[in-house]
Amino acid sequence: MVLAQPLPGAGLDSERIQRARLGDSDALQELITSHRTLVEQVARRFVSDHDDIEDIAQETWIRAAQALGSLRDEARFRPWLRAITRNACLTFLSRRQPSDSLDAEDAPEPADRAADGPEASAEQRDERRRVWEALGALPELDRRALYLREVESLPFEEVARRLGQLRVETRQRRV
Repeated sequence: MVLAQPLPGAGLDSERIQRARLGDSDALQELITSHRTLVEQVARRFVSDHDDIEDIAQETWIRAAQALGSLRDEARFRPWLRAITRNACLTFLSRRQPSDSLDAEDAPEPADRAADGPEASAEQRDERRRVWEALGALPELDRRALYLREVESLPFEEVARRLGQLRVETRQRRV
C-alpha cells in the first residue's frame, strides 16, 4: 500500500493561507506567486490569448482571496484553486459571448464517485485529467464548438450560428 505523500511546499502553503486569512497581503502575494503557473495552465485550457489568461488569473485571485475563509482543508488548496480558475474561465467565456453561457441548472450532474469505491474514483480522476489535457490541446474555437455541441447539446446549425465563423459543414467536421 502506497501512502499519499504531501506535495512539496504544502506546509508552506498552509502557513501562507493562515496568514492570508488574517489579512496578511504579503502572504496572499506569496500564494499568487507560487501558484501562478497552475492558474495560467488551467486558464490556457479555455483561452489562448495572453491578455485573456491574465484577466482570468486576476479574477481567480480576487475570488480566491474573498473565499479563502471557506477553504476547509488547506491541504486541498490546489484543487480548490483549480476549481475557482475553471469557474472564472467559464464566467469569462460567458461574458464574452453571452449566448454561449452555461446556466447552473443546465450543468451536468457530477457522478456519484463515492459509490464506486477508491479504485473507480482514481480511474475517474485519471480519465478527467486526460480529457482536460486533450481539451487543452485544442484551439479555442474548437473547444468552444465542442462545449456548445456536447455540453449544451446544441444542433450543428446553432453551434455554427453562435460561433459565427464557418459554414455548418465545416463546423460539423470540427465537432
